[in-house]
Amino acid sequence: MIRLSDKLKGYQGANPFSESQAKAYSDEKIVREFFPISLYWSLFNEQHEILIGTRGSGKTVILKMLTYSCLRLSQDPKAEAIKKKKEFIGFYVPLHLEFMAALSANNIAAEKRLEYFQFAINCIAATSFLTELKFLLKDCYNTPMRRLEAEHDIIVRLMEMWFPETDITMSSLGDIEWHIKTLYENQPFWADGSLLKKPPLAHDLLGPIVSVLPKVSEILGLDIDKTTWIACIDEAEFVEEPFIRCINHFLRSRKRPLVLKIATLPFKYSTRETLANGVSVEPGGNDFNYRNVDRPCDSDDFKGLTNHLLKTRLSKCDGIDFGKISLESFLGVIGEDDLQDYFKLEMHETLPDEESIRTDFALHLSDTRKRNLLQMEAVDSPIISQAIFKKFMPIYYMRRMKIEGSKGNRAVGWFAGATVARKIADGNPRLFIQLMNEMVDSARERELTPKNQHRINMEFCQRHLEASEGLPDYGPVLKEILTRAGELLGARIHDGALVDGGCDFRLDRRVVELPLLRKALELGAAYTLIVCDEKTLFNGISSDNVVRLSYPCAIHYWLPLRKGLAVNLKPSIVGELASTKKVSLPISKQTSQEIVKQLQLSLFESL
Repeated sequence: MIRLSDKLKGYQGANPFSESQAKAYSDEKIVREFFPISLYWSLFNEQHEILIGTRGSGKTVILKMLTYSCLRLSQDPKAEAIKKKKEFIGFYVPLHLEFMAALSANNIAAEKRLEYFQFAINCIAATSFLTELKFLLKDCYNTPMRRLEAEHDIIVRLMEMWFPETDITMSSLGDIEWHIKTLYENQPFWADGSLLKKPPLAHDLLGPIVSVLPKVSEILGLDIDKTTWIACIDEAEFVEEPFIRCINHFLRSRKRPLVLKIATLPFKYSTRETLANGVSVEPGGNDFNYRNVDRPCDSDDFKGLTNHLLKTRLSKCDGIDFGKISLESFLGVIGEDDLQDYFKLEMHETLPDEESIRTDFALHLSDTRKRNLLQMEAVDSPIISQAIFKKFMPIYYMRRMKIEGSKGNRAVGWFAGATVARKIADGNPRLFIQLMNEMVDSARERELTPKNQHRINMEFCQRHLEASEGLPDYGPVLKEILTRAGELLGARIHDGALVDGGCDFRLDRRVVELPLLRKALELGAAYTLIVCDEKTLFNGISSDNVVRLSYPCAIHYWLPLRKGLAVNLKPSIVGELASTKKVSLPISKQTSQEIVKQLQLSLFESL
């Protein structure tokens, strides 16, 4: 079997997959590695939108690629057309943890910090806005003289609207940018209503930018009636609820020429209320739309993205020509890259042909199903018998490979290949990059045979599961839920006769109504440990929701990588500790174990 990863044997250069945090990337790196998934092009519209995606799903990259400064570097024909028309111009507004932490104040509730919050956002948004104006001036005017004249005209308008009482002369947009940064750094925090005179830019959210768009557009030769400006607000998961109401107020009251694209984690955009009593924003295109950033791991989007990332990053390995490369050619392909192909490779001596596999398969059926299968084969009913094989064969493969893998020093090559690698990433680009980091490091020393891939994948999945315990606030509770659910689903698959199953389970009402468990499940959804459908992501977890363990968790517990029949996860009892609404955060591992133990979580067949 040919594997392009073999070319890395002895490679001593830097691992091109060592970086996975997009917010540290340069604009050039973002543009170079960007793969436009189908969602991306549809974001160039005149609607406020909230982008929901797991940690590492690519939200930051997508938002940055909506900015004019990044879009102008792209050579994609669609991007070229958008850049030429200049109908959509984005600027990036990061609300990262460090920035939001600076907005906190001891003993002052968030409701009393709205003025300062809006001032701070306006400052960071204005500096980003100025950055994009610099690139627009370069592209809108060919001659330096005309460019300087236009910049001067813009400076005059900005100073009139933003700093009407300032006598300082500004000679460039960079001067204004520095003035704003100095203003923000030197302005002490204030509680709402405590200042007789507020500083410049301390207006309604994004009001300073809205106020100058007509004149700025005119100077740049843009049609204000056709050009939509996009404020790309990132990491909104760190925004407190009163501040979310402030953002919602903008969503409700303002549209073109400035719209918002807000990126956040699942279940973190916690309210639809505005600053006006009794007034809320409505999704579905009324005031805004929800958009799901995560892509299924078997989608064309994710296949294209993973192949593009692999090609782009491996091109940085000096002295190695990988030629035309894909994830399949990098890891190698057995048969059709299906798990049954890897099963047959591992079991070819014990079960050399289809007949022996089917005979062994029948031994794992219940007595009733075994009789039914024999009866159908006796009367030559291939359609019905094939349906049984199709339904239960993946489960049989999993059982047999787990048995083989537990035989002393027996190493199996089961969880291997490109399909499995994408499933481990579960549609998450950052997880994929981190997995490839492990693969490249291993490929320096040994060939990525199916057995070696299996070992790397199993270790990676175990670390991903164990890391859940260290997640903020509810991590230890989440780890216990994942462990219990994985053990229960694993026992159902591997103990007794074959049953239909997979990674899915249905949440009992009593599980969802316990705040600790619901918060833990929401945390799991944010970190690709629990996977929800789109409706649940947009509307919240509720009783009878079907969720699934992420594929890394499923691999750790040797579960079939499919939905299967969803079984109910419900508590036998509700312990006093688990039903308590207030437990000190962060929750200790011991307390988490006590909570889950009290619940006596069990699986019950769906009715």
